[in-house]
Amino acid sequence: VARTRLHNWAIAHGYSPHTPPSPAVIQTTAQTHSLQTYSNPHGHTLAIHLLAADAYTVAQLLASTAPPVHALIAHAFLDLVECRPLLSSLHPILDPAARLYCTINFDGLTVFEPPIDPELDRTIEQLYHATMDTRTVGGRPAGHSQTGRRLFHDLRATGYTVLDMGSSDWTVFPQPDGYANEDAAFLHHILDFVAGALTGHTALAPLALQSWITARRNQIKTGELFYMAHQLDYLARPVQSI
Repeated sequence: VARTRLHNWAIAHGYSPHTPPSPAVIQTTAQTHSLQTYSNPHGHTLAIHLLAADAYTVAQLLASTAPPVHALIAHAFLDLVECRPLLSSLHPILDPAARLYCTINFDGLTVFEPPIDPELDRTIEQLYHATMDTRTVGGRPAGHSQTGRRLFHDLRATGYTVLDMGSSDWTVFPQPDGYANEDAAFLHHILDFVAGALTGHTALAPLALQSWITARRNQIKTGELFYMAHQLDYLARPVQSI
């Protein structure tokens, strides 16, 4: 998707692709590389290098092969990893004046309204969040349900200054004529996440979860369900080399 969109952007802004006309892709076991170069009549050149790989691998490659990075975006990502080790590994690749923009970091609040069974609602929310706190990938902790607020301290502890922060809550609610755009499909996906995380959980009766999910899906069909997830965005810069 990135190759197609950036290629179209370059063409729309007067750049011509060098040969080969389509991006060359090198696929390995853990990484995908793509490099495409463009030029325009004014003598400006543009090189787009896409790399899909583990974030730690990207940090290592950029540290050894590339000039300092001036802008780094972590979009809906840092609440899926162990923040402090990753932020530390990214610090060396950043220019001293670089900006780090970390968006949509979940911060421990999930709201489904109207209530079905207040006690069951609370139990499902708490167990759902707890799965985020205990999740691991490859032996590493993989996120936390309160990454949003913890990230303020994680950034400062790993050599960054927080320049700004603010909420980026998801709020999905029915309009008078139903849900806008693909909001209903989005809500069904959120319920899929909850069901996938809690199916088989020893602290929750299977029929209770199934009934709850079914009731929430019915609320989507009838245009009743309101959903909110609290999240935080951060803008930061490196303090100094560490």
